[in-house]
Amino acid sequence: MLKAVDKAIRTANLNLNPMIHEKGLSVPIPKVTTEYREKLAKTASEISEKTKIKIRLVRQDGLKDLRKDSKIGLSSDELRASEKKLQLLIDKSVKDVDEILKVKSKEIMEN
Repeated sequence: MLKAVDKAIRTANLNLNPMIHEKGLSVPIPKVTTEYREKLAKTASEISEKTKIKIRLVRQDGLKDLRKDSKIGLSSDELRASEKKLQLLIDKSVKDVDEILKVKSKEIMEN
């Protein structure tokens, strides 16, 4: 089991180097450098961008569904109102992602 844990930690790309001993496994944690903090902040930013892309894809799917429903029985006014509500939800979600990124980036760089 120790070898599997050792391999999982090494392949997780966490910049950790576990050592197997008779009694178990030890993982020395290196001191966090400014360079590593910047790398973490950059990774957080990339994840944030991917999340926003997924949110926009959800918007596209929602708009397709709304337009499909409008052919069935939604009036054009109801369609526009629903599209506005959807856009407001999407905007709020993107804003939330940006706020979380801002807080996490600050947290990463301060500690």
